[in-house]
Amino acid sequence: MDWEFLIHCNNEKSALGRDSFQRDHDKLIFSSAFRSLNQKTQIFPMPENYFIHNRMTHSIETSCVGRSLGENTAREIAKLYKIENAYEFQIKIGRIVETACLAHDIGNPPFGHSGESAISSFFETNSGVLSGLNEKQKADLLNFEGNAQGFRLLSRKGGELDVTPNVLAAFTKYPRESVITDYKEESFAARKDQKKYGFFQSEKNVFADISTNFNLLSLSGKNDMAFARFPLAFLVEAADDICYTIMDIEDGVRLRILPFFMARDILLPILKQSEHNAVIQRCENLADDTQRISYLRAKVINELTMQCSDCFIRNLKEIENGTFSDSLLSGIEGKLYVNTLKDAAAENLYNYQPVAEIETAGFEIIHGLLEIILELQSAPNTRRNQQRALLFPQQIANPAENLTYYERLLVATDFISGLTDGAAINLFNKIRGVSFPRIY
Repeated sequence: MDWEFLIHCNNEKSALGRDSFQRDHDKLIFSSAFRSLNQKTQIFPMPENYFIHNRMTHSIETSCVGRSLGENTAREIAKLYKIENAYEFQIKIGRIVETACLAHDIGNPPFGHSGESAISSFFETNSGVLSGLNEKQKADLLNFEGNAQGFRLLSRKGGELDVTPNVLAAFTKYPRESVITDYKEESFAARKDQKKYGFFQSEKNVFADISTNFNLLSLSGKNDMAFARFPLAFLVEAADDICYTIMDIEDGVRLRILPFFMARDILLPILKQSEHNAVIQRCENLADDTQRISYLRAKVINELTMQCSDCFIRNLKEIENGTFSDSLLSGIEGKLYVNTLKDAAAENLYNYQPVAEIETAGFEIIHGLLEIILELQSAPNTRRNQQRALLFPQQIANPAENLTYYERLLVATDFISGLTDGAAINLFNKIRGVSFPRIY
């Protein structure tokens, strides 16, 4: 593999001396789509405790881990391939991974992963809405995927983001469309990178260009589109896995849902045995459980980052030729302890009653808003809908005439996905007459 080609891009410097990947990073930071992540659920919906993670803080932390993973791994690759300008190569790989990590949740709708389920459920319940669409277009909506929504935002030409193909390729965790009927080998369907889909039919041609540009291994016949991952996508996935797994436990301790001693006993085995006594002693010397879990979290993230980078290098040939399809975390020394960690989070945090209650309410809100939007579009001239239309952007209430019906439905899901948790609740309550605005 030509690793230097992976960082090839139109690197014409701007007046500020930034290259293309720096500009991608900065566009994300300044975008409204990224700002909205500040009020989107990570695990605990709309927490009053500002020390608890939301989608924005999770994305920023993931980007930091991603940068370290990218630079550490690139340093070893540069040695193996005797890359001439090793430092520049290392920095650019780190920057691509960092930026893709920063964007990895950009397409997620409000109310966490239940928001994806709510959109899918709406179209499943109202299947008549999908009449006239082909099977793959239907599947895009019946199995709505935040990863595909993120790809749509990041690839939109002339849009707020419109990032480089390098970052788009690294961002794409699942390089396939929503329906695959013809894998070249039956076993390909079970690959982890084929578990979900990564782009809608509307962006299919964009990913086709990326797959050609980076010579990704095709896994499907000519009538379908499924590929092996771009190598850097493994690092993006690993950074996300490390952060959400560890940070969810930290949030559980901070909210006093999970006792510190339980978190310590789960996290400590991930570290080298030789470090255990010193880490336990340091935790005992800290003032409270918040400081203790923060210290332990930092130690574990550093260890997992190094182990994932080592795993990438150990499997480098398979990653390059497209035959490696598992996660990096599944190939590290501490994988059994990481699985224990995930099980503990699922048992103690993900089914926590207030989380379930708010996500259930979010389910009803998303259903209700989609129903209203489609009614606005189908019967715009009724008095009721003329009044409702004033509460929505022009492109929602009155979509462009040149859009196909499928594209109109995606405009509706664009709007829903872009809402924060609070904005979705407020809009729904206003339309239903549950709450009223202040009168000045």
